Amino acid sequence: MAKTRYNAAVTLVEMLVVVAIIALLAGFVVTLTSRLDNQGKERQLAGIFSLLKSALIEYHDETGIFPVPDPNVAEEDYDEPYEHGELLYARLDSVVESREILRRIDPLFVKGDVGADDPLNVYDSWGMAIDYLYDPNTGNFPELLSAGRDKTFGTADDISSKEQ
Repeated sequence: MAKTRYNAAVTLVEMLVVVAIIALLAGFVVTLTSRLDNQGKERQLAGIFSLLKSALIEYHDETGIFPVPDPNVAEEDYDEPYEHGELLYARLDSVVESREILRRIDPLFVKGDVGADDPLNVYDSWGMAIDYLYDPNTGNFPELLSAGRDKTFGTADDISSKEQ
């Protein structure tokens, strides 16, 4: 009578199939995690925009105008968006009601050192300064602008307060 031998080893093809399945699942997890992270950052930004809009309304109620750039400084002399944001923060901080709203912004998103004469500025979830755009001639509500995920202004992923 002949004895039958069974080979209990794993074949190369079986190993490759398992590795491919694991790689596919890892790809899904990384994509999903990245998408959720960006959605969370966009929600944080919406909260920051909401607080800045409220502070702008309080500033307008107190002064009758929205913060406008210094007329003695040419627009091209501003290091956009940093100086726009610094100007906005300084002007909003000068009105008590607006200052109280600014204090509600998470300190992680406010950078600068008052003691070192470094003006404060509000940053988005990606670490870029929020730009402040306002043309007093139009009479429209000012626009707050984030560079978005790519951290570059003027691209398709920029996020505007007017979109929210």
